[in-house]
Amino acid sequence: MLNLFRKRKHKEPKDDLRELLGDFELPSFPAAVMDVLSLLRDEDSAIKDVVTQIESDPGMSVRVLKTVNAAAFGLRREVSNVVHAINLLGRSQLESLLVAIAVRDTVPEVSIGDFTTADFWAASSRRAGVARLLARKLHPSTQADAFTAGLLQNMAAPVLSTLHGDV
Repeated sequence: MLNLFRKRKHKEPKDDLRELLGDFELPSFPAAVMDVLSLLRDEDSAIKDVVTQIESDPGMSVRVLKTVNAAAFGLRREVSNVVHAINLLGRSQLESLLVAIAVRDTVPEVSIGDFTTADFWAASSRRAGVARLLARKLHPSTQADAFTAGLLQNMAAPVLSTLHGDV
């Protein structure tokens, strides 16, 4: 027990991180997603610029449309164009959706015992949703940031699992 009180050799956090990650390079979001996120965060940007940027990436367009047309939205008719989808989502929800897409595409697959990638994303999505709900009640202007923080909270787990096995 007295070992707890002995001084440990001080290490810099960067050294610990380098030791854990080795030569692993953290993935970065695709440029198209970063461009749209930049536009969404600029209050002076026009929604038509956001639409143009999303429509220039077919994969992003399809994912936005699939999300809006999911049963959770409960729409009577299918939304078939990006402009309509973005207007239904709004800037904050669109930002959250794009961050979730980018993270999901860049984080490696994980399998730790019975815990799978699907489990990881389900837990992350629930946490992000709760964070957004709390922000909506406490400080509405921070909903997108709260969602992102909740989504990314445990992002290191799949990376470390890929590098070191069970963590």
